[in-house]
Amino acid sequence: MIFIKLKDNTNNEVAFVHYMPFDENCGLGKSAEELQQIGILADSIQVPFPDTSTTTKLPILKYDGTNLFYDYIDSPIPSTNETKIAELESTILEMSTYMGTQDQKLAEQEQTIMELTTLLAGGTTNV
Repeated sequence: MIFIKLKDNTNNEVAFVHYMPFDENCGLGKSAEELQQIGILADSIQVPFPDTSTTTKLPILKYDGTNLFYDYIDSPIPSTNETKIAELESTILEMSTYMGTQDQKLAEQEQTIMELTTLLAGGTTNV
């Protein structure tokens, strides 16, 4: 048995699914009658069919009073991922530019240290 609880907003969306409601350790600690007062008991739940034409749909499990079914809604995930990727690419570019300037500064500092070391040892520099 599978326990299904609907959201309170009455648009038939499933809020919660428990696949072992009567299990001694992981169950909900209620009888079938108690669970049916607050939700639905089902033998199985159909697996959603992937939409092969697009990956921008998310399956939302719903109950119409008799049957469980999936409603497919537009997913905000791709646009969010694209935004995150663009932000990361921009950050990488900024960091690469910054590292390039740091490498140049480090080379200049190393040259200055070599010149100072030469001067301290009594030599001359080519400046």
